[in-house]
Amino acid sequence: MNKNHHYVYISFSPNNAYIGVRSSKLPSNKDTYLGSGKFVKNNPDIEWKWVYGEYFSRKEAKQAERELLKFYNAADNPYFLNLTNDNSGCNYQNQEAREKISKANKGVQRPDMAGKNNIWFNSDRKGALNPMYGKAHCINTKKKISEARSSKIRYHFHHKEEGSFTVTQYELRKLFPELSCSGTSQIIRGKAPSYKGWRVLSVS
Repeated sequence: MNKNHHYVYISFSPNNAYIGVRSSKLPSNKDTYLGSGKFVKNNPDIEWKWVYGEYFSRKEAKQAERELLKFYNAADNPYFLNLTNDNSGCNYQNQEAREKISKANKGVQRPDMAGKNNIWFNSDRKGALNPMYGKAHCINTKKKISEARSSKIRYHFHHKEEGSFTVTQYELRKLFPELSCSGTSQIIRGKAPSYKGWRVLSVS
């Protein structure tokens, strides 16, 4: 089987994040890959992975990764573990580099990354500030996204005020636009007991 699924992702641990590109035999929504062996080994507390976008070719995905690295200035951002904003070569900080950065940032207060301050999902990424602004996915990428959204797996979601719904993750977010993909994924995967009052009681 060919590795014909190419996507850009961000892996998150409690204190850091890493931007990467992946070519897999599996669609991104079924691929359990969280990062390179070195990255996973040095960050055993990785909590989850967010798929930024899917692409027709590895070249297209690499270009999107490069744009995302530059957009967040990952090389100079202490929140990221990426070594450079150019993904043409090694793009992961070794232990020595991480120790130097850690020493330089000692005593520096980190910004609040919770809720509305989260740089990945807040309104500041809308419009021209979004890396995909003015661009369009290719037909093949749109097809893959459509397939991911039309997943047949249905969950029994419950909310104290809204009630119970047996729907797919995508259908729930269509009903309640204020819910994010990352938040609903957390409760589906059991990483969080609830999200904005929503719980997953069972899988149908």
